[in-house]
Amino acid sequence: MIDSAACTALLLGSGVNPASTIEYEINGTIRPVTLQWIIDAFMQGSEETKTLFFTSLKKITETKNPLALKEYFENMGKLLILSGVSKS
Repeated sequence: MIDSAACTALLLGSGVNPASTIEYEINGTIRPVTLQWIIDAFMQGSEETKTLFFTSLKKITETKNPLALKEYFENMGKLLILSGVSKS
């Protein structure tokens, strides 16, 4: 089953703390967002969204490239933030 716990397990298996944060500037304010928040947000989506997020996260963790993993989460967080802004 694809859920937050499965995604978190991938991070932990790669030695990454899901409580790690990425900072985004939103309307001039710096807002820290945890990797776990990003995971949880995507796990609230459709089954297709969950599968896509999990599959891509799994492939990124398999590369064992911490920079690629960081970039993945930065981009996924931006996508969530931009999606939220466009719904406002």
